[in-house]
Amino acid sequence: MPDVTADMLNWWFVWHGLDPLRYAIWDPEDHFDVTINEEGRKRALDPTIPMAEKTWGATHTVQESIGGPPDEIVMQTGWMWEIFIFSRAAARGMQWHWHCSGCV
Repeated sequence: MPDVTADMLNWWFVWHGLDPLRYAIWDPEDHFDVTINEEGRKRALDPTIPMAEKTWGATHTVQESIGGPPDEIVMQTGWMWEIFIFSRAAARGMQWHWHCSGCV
C-alpha cells in the first residue's frame, strides 16, 4: 500500500485486536469478531513496551469470511512481523506463514 509506514502497521495491529468493533471497521462485511490472548492484551496495553514490539507473542483469533462462510482464523505474531495463520483449512493440510521482515 502506497505511503503506509511500518509505524502505521504496528499501530494498526495493536489497536484493532483489542476490540471486535475495531476489527469490523477494517472490513464490516467480512470481519465479525476478534479476541486476543491475555499475554497479548497485556503487552498491547503496556505503555513501557515499544509499539513495534507490542504484538510479539500475541495470538489473535478472528471470525472472518474469506470468500465463503465465516471461518475461525488464528494468527500468532512473533518477532519482526512473523505471522502464523491457522484456520479450519489447516485441518485439511493447509497452513499459511506470512513473513514480512522488511515491514518494521
